[in-house]
Amino acid sequence: MQEPFVVLAMDETDIKLFPHLRSGLAKKGKDALVPISGKNKKLVVYGAINIKTGHRIWLVRENVSIENFKLFLDTVRFHYRKFNILLILDENSAHTSPSSLEHARRRNIKLAWLPLRSPKLNPVDQLWKTGRNDISADLQYETIDEHVFRFIHYLDGLSNKQAMKKAGLLSKDFWLHQSKLH
Repeated sequence: MQEPFVVLAMDETDIKLFPHLRSGLAKKGKDALVPISGKNKKLVVYGAINIKTGHRIWLVRENVSIENFKLFLDTVRFHYRKFNILLILDENSAHTSPSSLEHARRRNIKLAWLPLRSPKLNPVDQLWKTGRNDISADLQYETIDEHVFRFIHYLDGLSNKQAMKKAGLLSKDFWLHQSKLH
């Protein structure tokens, strides 16, 4: 008997302590001075969304690496133990390394590659954009941990349908609607 099949899109994003500045106040015609220390702490959020249900998975790590990507694959496998998995992702070198490919194979996770330089095709990238606009832009948090907590809490607070809408999955023009994967 064939196990159920699930399609997930995944990506990772840097969350930095210093905010993305989108606006500021300065006298007309003058540039605003923005002091920075040069030591911008960051954490990386790995994320995946089920393209049919909107269920999301998160993993926070210190950096993007082969080992952290493999840990994310293990996390995906844990959440979808009884499913065949197709994971749609970009060709980041941590994703395409021979040891990552072997790890995915051993976990029975099939990988499908997005075209190079095509973040608009990745639904998770659209979720990152929403989180950056609503949680990260122009706001300074006390700690990097608080920033990441609020970022994930915001994205987790979306209903599955809201997340799918913000990710572009509900658009009739979404590219996967034309494929045999959806």
